[in-house]
Amino acid sequence: MKLTAQHDKGVNLLMISSAENCDTDSWPMVPQLQFRHYRGNLDTELGAVAAAILFSRHCGAVADFNGARISLDAARAIRCIMPEVEELFPIHGMKRDIGQGVSALVVGEAQRMFNGGGVGRVGRSARAVTWSGDFVGGDRRDSTEYVGGDIFTNATLIAGTTEISVALALLVGGKAIRDIYVPPPPKEEAKSFARIAAGLEFVSVKLQSW
Repeated sequence: MKLTAQHDKGVNLLMISSAENCDTDSWPMVPQLQFRHYRGNLDTELGAVAAAILFSRHCGAVADFNGARISLDAARAIRCIMPEVEELFPIHGMKRDIGQGVSALVVGEAQRMFNGGGVGRVGRSARAVTWSGDFVGGDRRDSTEYVGGDIFTNATLIAGTTEISVALALLVGGKAIRDIYVPPPPKEEAKSFARIAAGLEFVSVKLQSW
């Protein structure tokens, strides 16, 4: 799968697009993920890791980050997150820019963050970032109890809430990020959480749930 990120700062829109490049890819419901009201500075290394997290359920044996040359550390993280990947490129073998972040982010779906008190559980020193998806629930077909977040995304169509929260933390925090706190993952996402946590250790980021 070929992954490409574009950031339009004029309208605060981040887009991560996918394209098939291998017969083992599975075509996602939407080929392009959008993050509206995104005001971060897109980092090549952690942006690639975030894209890998978001498309991990659909990427086949080949992962191509469209010219963004990533370090060995980021490559190891991606291989841990997407163990099915056999070929990963482009890699800059001499690049070793392991992050030395100092900041912490609490990231989660807006409704769960407000109802669960995520920020209070972690501490005041951590910055909170909330996100929200479609305001019309598929099970209810109305917007009852909908809570809008800082960032709006359509990523719920192809990724789990834990995957979206972690990816957004990397996209927003960049190289300054050291600790990521997310809501406890549901049972069906527990293995994904453990795999992502192990992968992020390669880029000096610690993933925790409150």
